[in-house]
Amino acid sequence: MIYIKYTKDYIDVFSENTKIPKQFKKFIFKIKAMSGKFFVKKIPNGELIILPSKSKTLKKNLEKFIKIYGIKTVCISKDLEEDEFFKYSDLNILNGKWLYKYLIFNYIKYISQEQENRLEEMEVSFLINKITELDLENIEETAKAVKCINVITDATARTKRLGEKLYKENGILLNVTKNYKKSLIKSNIIINMDFPEEEINKFAIPRKAIIINIEKKAKINYKGFNGVNVWDYNSSIPKKYLDDDLNLDSFRKEILYESYLYKNTSPRNILKEIKKDNIHIESLIGQKGIIRKAEFSK
Repeated sequence: MIYIKYTKDYIDVFSENTKIPKQFKKFIFKIKAMSGKFFVKKIPNGELIILPSKSKTLKKNLEKFIKIYGIKTVCISKDLEEDEFFKYSDLNILNGKWLYKYLIFNYIKYISQEQENRLEEMEVSFLINKITELDLENIEETAKAVKCINVITDATARTKRLGEKLYKENGILLNVTKNYKKSLIKSNIIINMDFPEEEINKFAIPRKAIIINIEKKAKINYKGFNGVNVWDYNSSIPKKYLDDDLNLDSFRKEILYESYLYKNTSPRNILKEIKKDNIHIESLIGQKGIIRKAEFSK
């Protein structure tokens, strides 16, 4: 993985153990900044590129470096997220959304705890247009824990096969439907995987439901809706990924964790790794910021 961060301080470049005089460190840093060059350091999960300036020359050199080495995916620090170079780049810039999809059951558990409701008394609905292998894993894990689960989708064939498996192995009924009118009426939590705003607002949405938007941020215009609309999250991550020696303290921790998990493997393997790391949700975020416990409890 390639990590990119910006710094004004030479200390971020040279470790304390580097046997170079302080003044010479400052000189090297200044020369690099003035000439539009950057530092590249090896770290356990890949390479860290440290930008000593944001000059046009440096960005041209960085662009050449990216092309020469065929870099496709990068993890950038918080202070670079709004930089035009990255904002309009063709790079795959990690933003936490890939990980977001793997934490769905964690959100459900978090809401259950905040509301002081038992999982086995909750009804959860999934809204999915394009069903993936990860969606099926999330549905199965949720179905085994809650009272009732609904899947609203046009891709009913794959979901029905999962329903048959759940009923045969666990006696669990999976409600699969295309019905827009009444399918969400009793839902406590609605997981909107990929429905656009105009589509989700066709539903009769329970007044106090909690909606978790995964792919897109959808505003709920349904008359009488007084529930919670979730757009993002904050989570814990293992301390091993927050080691100061890696100089990665300026990265959002959720994106940092995503960079360590981001790999070409089955969703089940990723979910196992997340469980092993004992990840938990610290807060959920809505349109106006962090959602407080009182909003879930109401």
